Amino acid sequence: MTNDDYKNYGVADIKRYRAIAAARQSLEQKDSEGAKKSLEKLAESIGVAEKDREAVVSSITSSGQSLEACLKNFEAKYGAAQANSTIGDLFNLYKDNFKSYLNEENYKEAETLFTGKDNANKKYGDLIEKYGKAQEILKSKTGNFSEEQKKKAEKEYKELSKYMTPLQVFENLEVKKIAEPIEKSSIKELLNSLYQKEEETKKAA
Repeated sequence: MTNDDYKNYGVADIKRYRAIAAARQSLEQKDSEGAKKSLEKLAESIGVAEKDREAVVSSITSSGQSLEACLKNFEAKYGAAQANSTIGDLFNLYKDNFKSYLNEENYKEAETLFTGKDNANKKYGDLIEKYGKAQEILKSKTGNFSEEQKKKAEKEYKELSKYMTPLQVFENLEVKKIAEPIEKSSIKELLNSLYQKEEETKKAA
């Protein structure tokens, strides 16, 4: 897919594709069953009929190649949905999180920062790019950047952190809401399997 193919993804699609992040986390933790359950969540959120979800996920996980292709496809959509979203839309998406983690005064400050006319329509993807460039300059040990450039980057990094840090933290919290119940379910199945009687194991098979 080209960049143009992703331009229509937006804030509404973040929740739609969020389970793909949980699936990737499960795989990184070597939890293949957890990854399957996350993919079933993804199938549900994109509208796959309940009766078809297991078969669809089985097909996807039938080989490492097809699984990785699926992950990359939906990760690209998930990433595009975030990058194309405006700062104002993201504030509304995470409004409950802002209210939960900030005191009243700081919440009002954040609301003004995210939804003010000068910022509300800024694309998150543009901020990600600027944030990355500022980090690159600050971490560089090449000597390619002057002290003036480093001071400017430090100032920009500090200002952008007011956006980037809460948005990253709150999205991670939302992914965790998907991943944690799945992880607990996998642990429960594993531990119970250790003590299951042999006859019950044969019946289950």
